[in-house]
Amino acid sequence: MAAGEGQFGQFSYNTTIGFTDMMTGEESNIMVRVSAYGSETTALLPDKVYILHGRFIACNEDTAPIVYFEQDVTLHIGDSPTYMSSLANKVAVNGLGIVINREEVPGIGLGNTSQTDLHVTLRHSDYDNATRARVDFNMIYIIPGNKMLGQTFPLARMGKEITIYGYICGYSNDLKTWIAKQITNNPVPVRGAAAGIGPRRPGLRQLGNGSPTNTTTNTPETPVRSGSSSQTIQSEVGIGGQPSGSNTQLEIPLEEAEAAELAADNMFENTYGKRPTAKVSVSDGKKRAKGI
Repeated sequence: MAAGEGQFGQFSYNTTIGFTDMMTGEESNIMVRVSAYGSETTALLPDKVYILHGRFIACNEDTAPIVYFEQDVTLHIGDSPTYMSSLANKVAVNGLGIVINREEVPGIGLGNTSQTDLHVTLRHSDYDNATRARVDFNMIYIIPGNKMLGQTFPLARMGKEITIYGYICGYSNDLKTWIAKQITNNPVPVRGAAAGIGPRRPGLRQLGNGSPTNTTTNTPETPVRSGSSSQTIQSEVGIGGQPSGSNTQLEIPLEEAEAAELAADNMFENTYGKRPTAKVSVSDGKKRAKGI
């Protein structure tokens, strides 16, 4: 649904959320809808890659989720056919909700080491613009049981409202629930550049009724970062930062440093006469006493 030519209105688009399947290790993409209020001049274009910021509404039903994003902070970062970086595991979520279930599950850490992860189910509440009503939905968040995050397990208490920041890493077909993994300082394993090998969206599927459309030509590739209550949609691709200046500073000798401070303090000329020293004052006093 889109507004007429030259008019403002609610624009909707189709895109995908990509992630690496935790069981098979293969990339999977699920179609989602994104919507924003704007005009034709600010509308998203097909086969483009955008950074979006918005709210992720993922009802636990066999329907496609929707992201209501803010048009004013949308950023175009490239063309889909020539965008070589993988977008799997780049959909970040900032989930605020009530803990309704927690379960410790055996997991695998770095170096194929065994660890115990905590699976936390949060109940999210948000406003659906389409239905103009409040919606409640659940999401599962995996807190890795490593040395850094394993000590945070007691914070996820039943009935407590918490915030978990992570990225979408899967979808449960049985529970119809999206799965996110809490971000750590460890890099997320992703496959390398596409290099034109294979489809742009491997493992593409659509929730609910209907078959996927030809997304290679008619769908803007949108790396949507979503969250439960307020989500910032951003690509987590780490682009090389600009070189920073050296932290090494030359050591200035103490005498030169003091001279520099004195020069800075004596910026103005002193127009007053010099104050007599104590010896000169005593000598002048004796002369006046003798009448000289």
